[in-house]
Amino acid sequence: MTTDYLQKLFSEIPTEIPENEGWYEFINRIKDTTRPHLCRHEHFDYFLGVLPPRWMGLGAFAFAEGEDNYMIFVSGYGQPMVRSLTWEETQEFLNNV
Repeated sequence: MTTDYLQKLFSEIPTEIPENEGWYEFINRIKDTTRPHLCRHEHFDYFLGVLPPRWMGLGAFAFAEGEDNYMIFVSGYGQPMVRSLTWEETQEFLNNV
């Protein structure tokens, strides 16, 4: 896995965190696979702790339940971000790690 690949995944301008966004609104917002999304530190920490990461390194980790597509969380940009991947992007990610 190269930093170039992670930078490619997070190259778009991320969606902002709406004021008063609750958990369910956050989950619905990050389902969009076309761009990264800013997330709160507590959401980042939750996904890091709820299940063992599928991959971890370079200030990032991959989260997935069962055979779901991966969600890549990064913390190295000041504000944590998440990028939900499509099935094809998940397979590409797996080929690059």
